[in-house]
Amino acid sequence: MAVAAVTDTPETWESGAVDGWTRQDPLNACSLPVSVSSTGGASTSDLTNHLQVVFSKQAQSFPEVNIIRADISASSGTFAGDYWQTAVTNVSFKLYCQTLLPGSLHLCFYSGASSNWWYYPLGIPVVGEWTAYDVPMEYGTGWWAGSGADAAQFRKDRKDVAWIGVRIQRNSSVAAQVYGLDDFLLRGASRLIDTDADGASDWQEFVAGTDA
Repeated sequence: MAVAAVTDTPETWESGAVDGWTRQDPLNACSLPVSVSSTGGASTSDLTNHLQVVFSKQAQSFPEVNIIRADISASSGTFAGDYWQTAVTNVSFKLYCQTLLPGSLHLCFYSGASSNWWYYPLGIPVVGEWTAYDVPMEYGTGWWAGSGADAAQFRKDRKDVAWIGVRIQRNSSVAAQVYGLDDFLLRGASRLIDTDADGASDWQEFVAGTDA
């Protein structure tokens, strides 16, 4: 059984360390450097530390994909484990594009139970600004993992999240490209709030599979 993930504890990288987060290249099955930066856009108020990824300048255009991800060894294990028992309802974070939009952008997670890769397509960010995302951890909202991966499989797979991260495909431009990730957070259903006043907390209803 997977350990429980931790809700409502954001990773902000204010320590100046990468805190175990990695940058994976799935096309070449290798790891690449990731760093912490304090450089943000001129028109944003968020100039604090954040995780930074740089795609180098190319001589000619060819595809590159990076997944900036956290497993059980990152951020004290906050983002890996059982999302169901912890009642993770949403994953929120901010993304920064310095000069170019990514070719594609997804939130993704890998299930240690089934080896499924789940993907959620993210909306287009704003160049030169921090764009906030809030992704529901609910099947039917955009999550997919190929043929045969249905709602029942999604529920099973989020009980054993081996890693979660943001998948960035570089823009087709050969120019160098810089992206930032900040304020990564798992939001959980409340154990104290009973939204529909039926006597069961939102957390109890989430775990039971009933509406909160």
